[in-house]
Order: sequence, then C-alpha cells, then structure tokens
Amino acid sequence: FEATWDICYYEVSFVVDGEVVQSENLAYGSEIVAPEVAEKEGYTFVGWSPELLQYVPSYDVVFTAQFEVNVYTLTYYLDEEVVYSTELEYGAPVEEYTPEVAEGRKFDGWQEEIPEFMPAHDVDIHGTTSEIPSGIAAIVAELGNDVDIYNLQGRLLIKNADAKCVSQLPAGIYIINGKKYLKK
Repeated sequence: FEATWDICYYEVSFVVDGEVVQSENLAYGSEIVAPEVAEKEGYTFVGWSPELLQYVPSYDVVFTAQFEVNVYTLTYYLDEEVVYSTELEYGAPVEEYTPEVAEGRKFDGWQEEIPEFMPAHDVDIHGTTSEIPSGIAAIVAELGNDVDIYNLQGRLLIKNADAKCVSQLPAGIYIINGKKYLKK
C-alpha cells in the first residue's frame, strides 16, 4: 500500500466596512494576495486585522480592513487675522466660534457657511468687523439707514438718510423719528 496525500483548502476572506469583498478557497501554503481597498472619504486605510499573512494557514481566516479617521483644520479669521484654529476629526460636530471684538467695533458676521460637521478637508471661515457709529450716525444705522431727518422747525432735511449723509450735517439739533438729537 502506498499512502497519498491531498492538499487541504481553506477559506480566505477579506471584509471592508462589514461586506465581504473577496472570498476564496485556497490551498494550504499558497500565497495570499489582498484586494485593493477603495478610498473612503475622511478615512485612511491602515491595514488588515489580523495582520495579513503571506501564505494560507491550516485554518479558515477572515481579514478585516482597518481605517483611521482623518483630522482636518478649522480656522477662523477675523479681519484677515487668525483668531481661532483647531483640529477636528472628519464628521465631528463643528461649533461656531464667537469672536471677541475690539471696543468701538462690531462683528459683521461670517462670510462662509459654517458646516454642521467637519468635512473631509480643511475649512477656513472669514469674518469682518466694522466701526460702531456714534451720535446721530449710530441712530441712523440702528434704525436701518432709511429714516428721515428734520430740523427743529419740522422741515425735512434728508429723506432716507444713511451714515454718509449724516456725517455731512453741521453741528446742531435734529429730529429723527420724533426725538431730538444733538450732533456735535
């Protein structure tokens, strides 16, 4: 009698994001070739778990793709200067930054829409400030730049006044929305 041996075959599977992307019955000792892993937005492929073997072992094996979440930079600029910068993982919630504004200035708002969650790229958000008008100019600005200005005798001086018109008025007392204001 002469003994003969048949090589054993084992299941070698690859799983990416819970789905089997490749599964083969391979002969014991044959070379294992992993499939290419497609790019995944916001993540970097870091290898297989368990660590990829070079040859088929004497048992079935399942290799699972491992990913690391990417980190991106969120930067807020106010009047072209960086006022806040942080690193956030892809998909992390983004909280709106509230800037501190110098005395005599007001925050005009952010120019870009602030994402709810961190996207798969760096984000720059720009904002501006402007001088807070004082005196009659402040009143006009507060009322929406569409007020009428009268002299003390009730004569209309400026219809739909804006801050520029107000700055050209001479010193004196004026009536705006039924109230008296002094311009120095």
